[in-house]
Amino acid sequence: DLRQSLHADGLDHYDSFFVTDHHWTVPTGLWAARTMAEELNERFDLAMDAGALAEERFTNRVWEDVFVGSWGRKVTLKFAQPEDFVLPVPNEPVRMRLTRYGESYEGGFEALYDENQIVPEDYYAGSSYGAMLRGDCGYLKIENLDRPDGPVVAVLRESFAGAVGPYLSLAAGELHLLDARYYDGSLKELLAEIQPDAVVSLLNVQCYVNVYYDMVG
Repeated sequence: DLRQSLHADGLDHYDSFFVTDHHWTVPTGLWAARTMAEELNERFDLAMDAGALAEERFTNRVWEDVFVGSWGRKVTLKFAQPEDFVLPVPNEPVRMRLTRYGESYEGGFEALYDENQIVPEDYYAGSSYGAMLRGDCGYLKIENLDRPDGPVVAVLRESFAGAVGPYLSLAAGELHLLDARYYDGSLKELLAEIQPDAVVSLLNVQCYVNVYYDMVG
């Protein structure tokens, strides 16, 4: 339960989320990825490169006043103020490949997000958060080309993984992100095909009380 780790590390619960949205901020996603990598190492000796996720190894890119989340859009700009979108990027070059819907994006850390979405043309039609992992999809794979022999991790996800996935992939060899909301096939069969070293559940609490696991199939 990452809530316990959040409070143990002295993070403020409210500051960990956007003001106008229900998601974690992206810096919180970096913290969560580091915490998960450390936990995987401690429990399973998985050789995740948690050191690659040290806070001092990143510099924040900041887009000012570009993001209005789902809660803000509901109450409109009359009551909600646009907020900054902060994206920690690695100080050192990395080599990554993200594949989704049969299309691959290869390059540095920028391959893991769509910068064109960060500054929306319309606050109500676009979302900076949607840039992360290039948006929601049923299945995507991230290969860390700098760690081809690193551990293979599969993640059962929903939208909160947008802030976590890019960073967790830096500590792994391969990261497979599976979202039952959008995947048409059997996730059980997909996991059997992937044969990951570990399967992680990265789901908000509502997923445990609704039909998410009924969709895993």
